[in-house]
Amino acid sequence: MKESVIAAIMAAVGAYIQQEDVTKAFAAIATPHPEVSPWRLFGQQELFRARTNWRTRRATR
Repeated sequence: MKESVIAAIMAAVGAYIQQEDVTKAFAAIATPHPEVSPWRLFGQQELFRARTNWRTRRATR
């Protein structure tokens, strides 16, 4: 093979590997997620349950 073709292939592979490293570095940065309290979820469930019961009681009257 010609040396220029080999050099072009090596440059392309090097650029690909460099781009993969950059992508991995950005993917490794974790975005902070606020923790959801189980008590908050329980409270929301209770509010929806009370609302649903109110709707069914009112509809059956």
